Amino acid sequence: MLHTIVTQSNERNGGWSAKYIFPGGYAPPLHEVIQELWTAKLPVAHCENLKPHYAETMKR
Repeated sequence: MLHTIVTQSNERNGGWSAKYIFPGGYAPPLHEVIQELWTAKLPVAHCENLKPHYAETMKR
C-alpha cells in the first residue's frame, strides 16, 4: 500500500502547503506517481481520494 499526498495540477506546491507541510518540497500530481508505479511494474489496483474525510477527522 502506498499512501501519499499529491497535487491536482502540474504546478509546484503553493500557499499554505508549501509554507507549513512541504517547505522546499514537491508533491507530484497523481499522474506522475501512477507513471512511476507502472514504470516499476507495480500495478495500481485501487486509488482513493481521502480529502473529503479529512475535515471530519479534524473536527473529531
